[in-house]
This record gives sequence, structure tokens and C-alpha cells, in this order.
Amino acid sequence: MAREKAEGSGSGVGSQSDTLRQAVSDSRLPTRDSPRFRLALLAFTLALAVRFLNAPYVFEGDRPRITPVDETYHWKRIAYSAAHFPRALEFDRDRGVGGAF
Repeated sequence: MAREKAEGSGSGVGSQSDTLRQAVSDSRLPTRDSPRFRLALLAFTLALAVRFLNAPYVFEGDRPRITPVDETYHWKRIAYSAAHFPRALEFDRDRGVGGAF
């Protein structure tokens, strides 16, 4: 009886699927020829180029240089602290010219 009520009310899964299908086929979404798509692509390309500008400074010899503001540096500190609890990574030889902290 509950199944018949749900099917008859129009609020079943089918109506959600139709709504999703309509949203995906909406003509307001940018196409590859639209100026909005080209602007987004230009912004992405510019951001990627700026990100790669520091590529020559990433390695020091054969070893990667991990800066203190980089996410990987903080991940390294977290991993070290978890492996050597209750000690924390205070002095890091890989950071900067002579290490720090």
C-alpha cells in the first residue's frame, strides 16, 4: 500500500532523475564555444603557468626543497610527530639553508 502511494504521488525516484536530467541538459551551461568556457580555460591555464614558475627552485641538487609554507612540509611534521610521539619535528635539515626551528 505504501508503494502504491509513493508511485502515484509523483515524488518517487523518477521525478528526481528527471530533474537531474533537465539540469544537466540546461542550455545555460557553458559550451566549448562560449566566452564563459574560454574565460574559465584561460584562468585555469594562467593559474597553472604561475604555479609552474617556481619549478626551477623546487629541487636543491637531487633533493626536493620543502618550504615551511608548503602543505607537504606540514604533512612531514605531522607524520614525524605521529611516528615519534610525544616528540615533534622541531629542527629540520631539509628546510632552508641550515634548517630551522
